[in-house]
Amino acid sequence: MANLSLRPLAGALGTSTYTLTYQFGNKSEILRSIVDALAEDESNAPYARPGLSTEEVLEAYWADVKDPDRLAFHRTMIERATVASLEGLSQEKMVVSAPRQVLFESMQGDGLATEEADVQASLVWAAAQGLAMHYIASGDTDGLDRAAAALSRMVAGTEPIIDLQDAPAINLSSTSSGLSETSRSNQ
Repeated sequence: MANLSLRPLAGALGTSTYTLTYQFGNKSEILRSIVDALAEDESNAPYARPGLSTEEVLEAYWADVKDPDRLAFHRTMIERATVASLEGLSQEKMVVSAPRQVLFESMQGDGLATEEADVQASLVWAAAQGLAMHYIASGDTDGLDRAAAALSRMVAGTEPIIDLQDAPAINLSSTSSGLSETSRSNQ
């Protein structure tokens, strides 16, 4: 999308550049229409249905990301955010997306206060999108399946984000860089 040129686009669509500029006005309007269409497509995705639990949103999103028929859509969603930023288009549709809204409503339904649900929905959706971007870039199915499952368990409250019993402690005074591993019992 960033390298969108009217002549090849018109050719691919079987129309003229005149028709495109008549319909849309300019390249920014074409990009805005693409962004709007993608946002609409995402709002109809299986992971964006109102009433889903937080875990159901994450599981449906991860299954959708891994669906070979939907891979191009998810690649385009990443590009959409980049192009929207570069073209100065509104980022609201990137931040307040349908799946993030479903997460927010689910978390409110679980009893979180509005502000806390808002922050946590943003955090969880950003983490899920980060996993998707990593999957698209690396194709690491096994490792990312485990990470996606762990994210779902963390959100459900059945697994801590960090198990402090197994995590190394950080002693800020032991090395020149300020970091060294020690056991928690030594602190």
